[in-house]
Amino acid sequence: MSRLIFSTQNELKRTFVITDLMQDLSRLIFDLESLGCDVTRLFAESYSELLDVLASIDHADLLLLFCSERHDVADYERCLQTVKQLFPRTKIILLTQTFSIRNRLIANRLGIYTHLLFPYDRFQLQRALQSVDEQDEEKIFKLLLVDNHETTAENLLDFMHERGFELAVLRDPYQLHACLQAYDCDLLFLRLEGEQFCCQYMNVIKEIEAIKGVSIIVLSDKDTCENEAHCLSTHADACLSLPYDSESLVRQAKIHAQRSQLAKRNIRRFNAHYFEREREHAVLDIHALVSATDRYGRITYVNDNFCQTSGHSSYELLGNNHRLIKSGLHDQAFYQDMWRTISSGGVWKGEICNRRKDGSFYWVDSTIAGFMDEQGKIYQYISIRKDITNRILAEKQLHRTIDLLERTNEAARIGFWEYSLADNQLYWSKVTRAIHCVPEEYQPTVDEAINYYRSGNNRERIQSLFTQAVNKHIPYDTELVITNAKGEEIWVRTIGIPELSQGVCTRVYGLFQDITDRKHMLLSLVHAKEAAETANIAKSQFMSQMSHELRTPLNAILGFSQILRESESLNEEEHSDVDEIFKAGTHLLTLINEVLDLSAVESGRMNFSFEAVSIKEIVEECCQLLAPLALKRQITMQHSMDQAPLIKVDRGRLKQILLNLLSNALKYNRDQGRVKVSAEPVRDDMIRIRVADTGAGLSQTQLAQLFKPFNRLGKEHGGVEGTGIGLALSKSLTELMGGKVGVESKEGEGSVFWLDFPKAYSAEEPRQIHAEAVDQAKEGDHNTSGKTKTVLYVEDNPANLKLVAHILSSRDNLTLLTALSPQVAIEIALNQPPDLILMDLNLPEMSGFDLMALLKQEQGFKAVPFVAISADATKANIAKAFESGFVDYLSKPLDIKRFNNMIDSLLA
Repeated sequence: MSRLIFSTQNELKRTFVITDLMQDLSRLIFDLESLGCDVTRLFAESYSELLDVLASIDHADLLLLFCSERHDVADYERCLQTVKQLFPRTKIILLTQTFSIRNRLIANRLGIYTHLLFPYDRFQLQRALQSVDEQDEEKIFKLLLVDNHETTAENLLDFMHERGFELAVLRDPYQLHACLQAYDCDLLFLRLEGEQFCCQYMNVIKEIEAIKGVSIIVLSDKDTCENEAHCLSTHADACLSLPYDSESLVRQAKIHAQRSQLAKRNIRRFNAHYFEREREHAVLDIHALVSATDRYGRITYVNDNFCQTSGHSSYELLGNNHRLIKSGLHDQAFYQDMWRTISSGGVWKGEICNRRKDGSFYWVDSTIAGFMDEQGKIYQYISIRKDITNRILAEKQLHRTIDLLERTNEAARIGFWEYSLADNQLYWSKVTRAIHCVPEEYQPTVDEAINYYRSGNNRERIQSLFTQAVNKHIPYDTELVITNAKGEEIWVRTIGIPELSQGVCTRVYGLFQDITDRKHMLLSLVHAKEAAETANIAKSQFMSQMSHELRTPLNAILGFSQILRESESLNEEEHSDVDEIFKAGTHLLTLINEVLDLSAVESGRMNFSFEAVSIKEIVEECCQLLAPLALKRQITMQHSMDQAPLIKVDRGRLKQILLNLLSNALKYNRDQGRVKVSAEPVRDDMIRIRVADTGAGLSQTQLAQLFKPFNRLGKEHGGVEGTGIGLALSKSLTELMGGKVGVESKEGEGSVFWLDFPKAYSAEEPRQIHAEAVDQAKEGDHNTSGKTKTVLYVEDNPANLKLVAHILSSRDNLTLLTALSPQVAIEIALNQPPDLILMDLNLPEMSGFDLMALLKQEQGFKAVPFVAISADATKANIAKAFESGFVDYLSKPLDIKRFNNMIDSLLA
C-alpha cells in the first residue's frame, strides 16, 4: 500500500494541475486529494498564459501537466522545457489522452519520466505518484554473499564497495531465512561446496517469501560450472566461474540488481493491490451473501453471511446445489430465464425468495454472473446477494397502508395530484377526479384544471399560487371554490408543494379535499357564535344594569341603617330592629356580590392581577377580620405560617376564597372548637393551604354534592346564614388562577378543605393605586387647615344625596353642594369652585368620566381631587376610574367609616 494513502494533514503535497483543456477534472482532483495532495487547478491555453500561471506558483511539491495534442512539436517541447527550467527539483507527471512515442521521448530527454493516460484508474494514479517519489531515491544495491568455503570470496568482492554496492557475508547457508529477515538484499551470490548441493539448495530457498524477486548468481571455483544448465533451470539468474573479471562482475551485478529492485517494487505493488482487493472482499463478506459454483451449479464457496442467513453450515452447502434453499414460490420459467442469462456469460439481477433450514422464507436481491475460461466456456458462477426480507415485509405493509389510506381518503374526500414539468403532465388521483365529477380515465392539462375554479378571485388566486410554486418555490395551502363537471359549486382545500432538483422546480404535488360540508358547518357555527356573543353582550349589559340597580337602593338601606345604629335617641328595641335591617341588607349585598362574581366567572369576564403573595399575611388578615365571630363562639383559630413560601395568585381573590373557607369553618364548627390553617409543599412548584375544623364533618353523599351553586347540603334549615354560592365561587376562582381545591372529611370528626397554588419566585408588590392617589391629593391641597371646605356631590338619585348630606351634616367646617345632573354641576362648580368633587359615574346625558374630563379642562380644577361613587364595583371599572384621573373609588352601598376617612384624608 502506498504511504501516500496514510498521509497526515501536515504531510500534504502541494500539487498544481496545469491544463490547456476545458474539461471536468473533479474526479482527478478528488483522487489526488485522497492520496495525500493539496490540489490547485490552473488553466493555461497558450505559452504566454503558461508563463503567467507558472509565475503565480511560489512553491510546488508536484506538478501534473495535462496536455492536449493540438500543439506542434516545437511548442510542446518549449512548454515542457520552460516548466523543467523553472521547477528543476519539482516532481512532474505528464498526463495525456493518447500514447505518443515522440512526445514521450521529448519528455524523457527533458527529465520527465512519469506518464499517465487519461482516463486512468485509481491504481494507475497511485503508481504514478509512487514512481515520481522513487526517481529521487539514490541507487544503492545490497549484495549478500552466501559462502561456506574455508576461504571466502569476500576479499575478491571488496572492490564492489567502490562501485555502489553494500556487501554482507553469510557463512552458514542454513541461516539464510533468518538473515533475510534483517537484511533486504537486491542480489544474492551463492558460493557453495558441491554443485549438486548448490542446485538442491536453490530449489529449497525459492520458497522463502523474502527472496522472491531477488536475483541469484552462482559463483564457481572451476572454469565452468558443471551443472550450469540445472542451476539456471532452478532459480539462478547467472553462473560465473573463476577467475572473476571485476568489470564484468560489476556489470552483471548491476544489471541483475536493477532487475531485482524493479521486480521487488512490482511485487510490493501487486501485494498492495492484492491487499486492497482482500479488504474489499472482506467488506463484501460483511455486507452481502456470497457464493460460487462450478459450471454444473455445485457450490464451491459460501461466506459466513450466507450460512447465517440460510441456517445451513458450510459443510451442508459445499458440493450441494442451490436447490437446497429453493422456496418453491417461483415458477420454472423464472429459473429457466436466470440460467439462460448466466450460462451465456450475461449478468442476471433480480429478487429471489429462498427457504431457510428451519422452513421460514427470506428474500434476497441477487446479482449472478458466469465467468468464462480462455476457450470461452463457463467455468464458474459467482452470486452476490443482499438480504432484503425486512424491506419486502415493509413494502407489503406499505402496500396495505397505502390501500387503507386510499380507502380513508375516499371516505374523507381527500385526493392527490401532481404535475411534472419535464413532460408537462398533470395527474389526478381517483378521489380528485371524483370531486370534479369527471370520468376515471380523465387527466386534464394545467389550464383545464385551473378553469374548474370559479371565475374571478378564486381562479386568479390559484393561478398566482401555482405560478409562485413553480417559479419561486413557495408552497401553498388555501381554500377556494370550484365548479365541478355537473355545474355544482364545491368548497375545496388545495395544497401545493414544489419539489426541487439542484435549485430548479421539477415537480409540484399536493392534496385536494372536498370541504363543502365543513364550510357549511363552520358557517352554522359562525351564526351560532354570533348569536351567543349577542346573548352574552345582552347578559353582560343586564348584569351590569342589575349590579347598579340593586346596589343603588341598598346604598340608602345600609347607609341610613349605619347612621341609625350610631344614634342615641333610639331605645333598645328600636336598636334591635335597626340591627336586623343592617344584617338583612348586608346579607343581601353578599348574595348580590357572589351572584355577580359567579356570573362573571361563568361568562369568562373575570380579570386577575397575578403577583407574589405571602400566605402568612393573607391568613393573618382573614383571621383578624373573623376574630369577632370566633370570639363569640369561643372557637380557637391557629395558623403556622412562619416558613410558608410565596404563591402566585390574585391577592384579592385569594383573600375572598380564604374568607369563605374560614367563615364556613367557624359557622359550621362546634362551640369551643378549633380551626387550624397550615401550608406545606406538595411538589417542587406547588404549595397546599389547609383549613381544618372540628365540626360535624360531611357524609359521602354530602361530599358528592359539594361545590354546587345554591346547594347548602340541608344547612339552610339549621339557622346558619348562607347563600350556597361561596364554595362554588371559590372553586371556580381557584381553578381560574391555576390552582386546585379539594376536601377531606369524616362525620363527627370535622373537615379539611385544601387549596393548591403555584409557587412564586418573586416578592415584588403591586402598585398601590389608592395610596398614591391619596398622596397626590395631599400634595395638591390648596386649602389651609381650619378653613371651611366645599364639597360638590353630583348624583341623580335623591336618596343617595340625602344619605351623603346626612353623613356630612355633623361637620361644621364643610359645605355640601349637590347637583342632580351634569349641567347643574357645571354651573355650580364654575360659580362656587369646590375643594372636593364626589361624582356618580352613571349620570343622565353625560357619564361621570366625561364630566370630570370637561371640568379638568378649566385651569381652576386641575388640582381639585375627584372621587368616584358608583354601584358598579367591577375591577375593570375601578381601574378605568383611576386611569382617568379619579383619586379614589367608593362602591355602593357606602361604608360610612371608610367614606369619612376618605373625606378627612383629602380635605386635611
